[in-house]
Amino acid sequence: MFNFDFSRNRDRKLRNRQRKVRRSTFRSEIARTLHMEPLENRLLLTANLFIDYGDNFPGGILSTTQGAFRDVAGTSGAHNPILGTELVQNNGFNAAGGLNIVAQSYTAQQRADALAVVQRAYAGLDINVIELTTTDQMTPDGRMVKGAANMGDVVTTLRGGNAAWKDAYVFVATFIADPGGANQVTYGGSGGGLSPGNNGFGETTDLNSASNLHDDVAVVYSVTGSFPNNTINNIAHEAGHNFGLRHGITNPITTNNSNAVTPAAVNLLHEADIMSYRNTNTTTSSVAFTRYPVIRGDGNSPGSGVLGSYDDLASRQGFSTNYDQLANDANVGAKPNVTFVSGTGAHDRITLTRNGANVDVSVEAFEDSAFATSIEVPGAGVGLNGASYNYSFPVNGNTILIQAGGSDDEIIINGDLGMNVLLDGMRGTDDLTVTAPNAIHTPNGAPTTSVDIGVMDYGGVVTMGSHTITYNNYELGSTFGITNLSITAQLVGGNLILNEGGGNTDDEITIAFDGANYIVSLAGGALFGAPGIAGDGTDTLTIPAASITGQITLNTQGGSDLLTVDHSQGLIPRPIVYDAGESGGDNDELEIVGYNV
Repeated sequence: MFNFDFSRNRDRKLRNRQRKVRRSTFRSEIARTLHMEPLENRLLLTANLFIDYGDNFPGGILSTTQGAFRDVAGTSGAHNPILGTELVQNNGFNAAGGLNIVAQSYTAQQRADALAVVQRAYAGLDINVIELTTTDQMTPDGRMVKGAANMGDVVTTLRGGNAAWKDAYVFVATFIADPGGANQVTYGGSGGGLSPGNNGFGETTDLNSASNLHDDVAVVYSVTGSFPNNTINNIAHEAGHNFGLRHGITNPITTNNSNAVTPAAVNLLHEADIMSYRNTNTTTSSVAFTRYPVIRGDGNSPGSGVLGSYDDLASRQGFSTNYDQLANDANVGAKPNVTFVSGTGAHDRITLTRNGANVDVSVEAFEDSAFATSIEVPGAGVGLNGASYNYSFPVNGNTILIQAGGSDDEIIINGDLGMNVLLDGMRGTDDLTVTAPNAIHTPNGAPTTSVDIGVMDYGGVVTMGSHTITYNNYELGSTFGITNLSITAQLVGGNLILNEGGGNTDDEITIAFDGANYIVSLAGGALFGAPGIAGDGTDTLTIPAASITGQITLNTQGGSDLLTVDHSQGLIPRPIVYDAGESGGDNDELEIVGYNV
């Protein structure tokens, strides 16, 4: 151990040794392997999302009336009314008027793609996505379900299980109001969809109440031969309304008078938000109910393109994100055994760091893939309007699911988080950096088809002791890196304590003082700082001088380590205790520069 105080005239000079850093990159030749906002401590119910393409329609057509489709079923025992969608004929709503739901032809691959994309969108929530076919299937609450032949079958599907479950039912088809009549209207080829609004029961819809209180029936317009991502995304989108969510940005923003964020950045931010038209009207298949604040659409993003308010959030019920609204809804909830993290449609830097009994999350959104121009976090509450959206969650037995969102993202995982991680890179070329001692990277074999349509998946697994990081939906050109060097910094009673996390790694640490701050750097590694320490997760920490009133202690454990004490900017005023550890054959060194006796 070295123990020295530069207020006494001591000078020791030792020099030179080597450090070790391991980093791998994958491109075309690497193939594929696979504010705190806690959820309330209560039992939440689950829900189902049923998708019906009309497999059981008699002769391919389910014939009903506009009234029967809008007001599907009234109150029955413990069941609230089932709210349907109002599809009107040319001269307005006619309850007795006919409505034909016409099945369209889709390939098995198109339907499989759609199911995978919608399941991905709901992966962080306790919602079972079920494609209805001609064959009976059992839901988690024990009901047997299959495609509807009439509206009575829809009622049976929605009410056949637990009365407390509030489900969404989405028809994907062409809809003809007043078929063959003088006021015929066809809903199909233009795309889009619709969820419950007006109803004859006098009920407040779930969309308006921001709560999932009813079984609901929504529609997605589609025609044979046209099954674009708009159709797929709208299945998840319209069901989102059924569960109580309102729109994110709808019309493209051309003017933002709220702050300095460019209109292009506002639009980009929402391109992975399933409740925004910026997603459903683009070609991306990367969709999520984001755990990041998004801006309300509709009247707040009118056709003029002038944004009403950057701080008017889409989420409600006191939550900053759509995910948190649904995860805390008593009739939805978070996916069991999953802790969800997401990015945005922009270029994100997503950082996860172990902090004692918690994992700290920081999400920074940028306009560009160089991460040069940050995007301000929307909203006006605590933890909003800054450069990053931050939250924490407790370390537990869950798997952390990270959906990075659209664009080119950078995901940084600092140390063994104490939990398994499943990373979905989504669209864009992404960079994953893992800082952990003795981490082992195993790329997958040959690339496989990604959930993102038309994209191949180059994934892999990182093993750290008993925990793994499995990353998938990584595109060609994405990168991966491991660094085994890490040091954590703690401020305890005015003392700065620096502990190596890598065991027998060779570390090069420099401690300097510029008159106002202590500067600690680790060559080729990452430093993790306590609150109030700038540079967390980077190779350099900056600690205000006033924070250290005692001594600086550095523990580097085994390996051949070098500490450089640099006085060239200013004499370091606090004592330094350097424990280089013991391991056979180590060559630990101390170098002092910028100081003379």
